[in-house]
Amino acid sequence: MTAYLPWSPHETPNETAEYVEDLGAKWDDGTRAQYLIRPREGEDGAGEIAGAACLIVDWETQTATPGIWLRKRFWGRGYSGERAAALIELAFDRLDLDLVAIPVEGENERSRSTVEGYVERFGGGYDGLIRNATVRPDGRIVDRHRYTITREQYGRGEDSSSRPG
Repeated sequence: MTAYLPWSPHETPNETAEYVEDLGAKWDDGTRAQYLIRPREGEDGAGEIAGAACLIVDWETQTATPGIWLRKRFWGRGYSGERAAALIELAFDRLDLDLVAIPVEGENERSRSTVEGYVERFGGGYDGLIRNATVRPDGRIVDRHRYTITREQYGRGEDSSSRPG
């Protein structure tokens, strides 16, 4: 379930409590927002936790990095694109950042396809493959594809006519 994520499942309730406390501190200092994803009323699984979404902000580089994980039974429902649209809007329209950067682990073709779709929709593009981009908790060194959307591209993207302002 966490093959392409930068973390492993928590092993103890204390580990989860520390993680939640850390997320609260990052929310307070404005460097990370974390949200639960739940199906709407009337959808299969309504009321359950489908996954989580986040927006990580690097104020020094004026860059936002959205993230998502979904439980497998909720894959293919469009949650990733819906979450991306909301977080990209947040990054540009509310936080006034310059860039949204989306990394995708090298072998995660399903996510690459999804990301390519919404990056193109918002006027962005593919920057390339970054070799040895990060180290996973199990010690594996992985490559990442990087996609970006600039503030200027977002303003010219396909969905710009439907956005406020």
